[in-house]
Amino acid sequence: MEPVYREPSTWEAMVRAELGSGDRERAIALIERLEARKYPEAVVNRIRGIMVDYSQLTQ
Repeated sequence: MEPVYREPSTWEAMVRAELGSGDRERAIALIERLEARKYPEAVVNRIRGIMVDYSQLTQ
């Protein structure tokens, strides 16, 4: 099976969904998959920033 490469906005939505359901570990795993699939650093950093933003909201 070939991997499916989703648009960055889809990855962003998936990370937000995992964080919204309280599953930080799955959100981290998604970001690790982004890195493994060699998405541009700017894309990975933008999506990683969602985790920082979310942690500030939940404090």
